[in-house]
Amino acid sequence: MTGTTFFVEAASAAGSDGSRAGTWIALVALLISLIAAIFSGVALWRTHFTRGSVIFTPRFAQFSVTQWTNDGCGWFTPDIAISASIANTGVRPIVVQGLRVRVGYRGLPIPDAHEIWDFNMELDTTTELRSGPGRSVLKARSGTGPPFIVLSKAVVDKRFVCWSRWEKPVIQDLRFTLEAKTTRSRSWVAIESWSFNVTPQDWVYMTGKGTIISLPPESLESVRFNRETHPKDLHKYTGPTESLPELSSPPTPSHVVHEGSDPDRR
Repeated sequence: MTGTTFFVEAASAAGSDGSRAGTWIALVALLISLIAAIFSGVALWRTHFTRGSVIFTPRFAQFSVTQWTNDGCGWFTPDIAISASIANTGVRPIVVQGLRVRVGYRGLPIPDAHEIWDFNMELDTTTELRSGPGRSVLKARSGTGPPFIVLSKAVVDKRFVCWSRWEKPVIQDLRFTLEAKTTRSRSWVAIESWSFNVTPQDWVYMTGKGTIISLPPESLESVRFNRETHPKDLHKYTGPTESLPELSSPPTPSHVVHEGSDPDRR
């Protein structure tokens, strides 16, 4: 009886250990399945549902003022042309619902003195905006402006003009801030700023000669215009050791010869 009891107890213990091992294997398998499901859910969210964000990368802006007159009345239309790349990092399309420029008057003793310039027109991104008589910006007119769509993982290049109307000359320290409203935000969001202190001479050149002022973004000023020479007198040692040779004759201007016509000299 004793031997029989021993074998029964041994078999029972083996069965219990086997049951425990099976339970642990099932738990480990369940844990692995849960981890796999979590990773699958995260991947599904990132590829189908994540909203991502909208990234604006504005570049130089062109500020100009045009003078108008009609039946003895005169006024001015200031405008600023801004180029920007707009990226959508999410997997769902976004809509840029509006663009505008907030113009702050930093030199006035009035708290938060500013005005809003509405979107005027969209321009192509290749035509060069030049100073001089006439409004070269009109030659670059293209597109309808906002609202427009930026697709998933896409980048679009835009150039647009915001403008206003002034009845009198404005000689002030101005700060232009681009603001945008998209389906990612419920309110207007500040994107980038440009600053310019309008002097009387600047005003005369803009309204009289059509001069366009190019303004760098404030976020790039410290990066783009930080010039350094070490040592400070470096170029004291970089000159020639001997006198430079003189030209025996003045250089001949280059030109293109057209058949049946005089040379087109440049």
